[in-house]
Amino acid sequence: RLMWWALALGLACGVAFTVIFELNRAPGPSPIKVLGSVCFSLSRLAMMCFYVLLIVRLAQQSRWQQRFAPMAAVGRMPLTNYLLETAICITLFNGWGLGLWMKVGPALGLLLSFAIFFVVLVPWSLWWLKRHERGPLEALWARATYGGRPAAEPRVAVG
Repeated sequence: RLMWWALALGLACGVAFTVIFELNRAPGPSPIKVLGSVCFSLSRLAMMCFYVLLIVRLAQQSRWQQRFAPMAAVGRMPLTNYLLETAICITLFNGWGLGLWMKVGPALGLLLSFAIFFVVLVPWSLWWLKRHERGPLEALWARATYGGRPAAEPRVAVG
């Protein structure tokens, strides 16, 4: 029920925010604009809670567990994937790369995010973890932390 309450609160606050700022375009602060700002913040927080609760709810169902399984590989090598995603985005957005900074709108940005995750990170993680126990940078981190070669971990089947 909390998920549905979060959705209702998020949508209601989003509507209130939109109405308040559409009807009050005069410059300068006002109490109603403060209320609009609070509605905006509450809307974002409530919608985030709704999305998280929805994903948690879906992850408890066996049908969705199978769909989420490939994404678990990405979570098993977070440092490697974080730095790989950073390298990809730096190349895409910096001037020495494709220079797309401030040239990509929200829709293309969302598409790029999904493409980087599902076309690059998920397949890369699945491929790597079929051959190794952990990501390359996670293994390096463990080696630096514990010294020498870390003890073998039991293999966990992925995807």
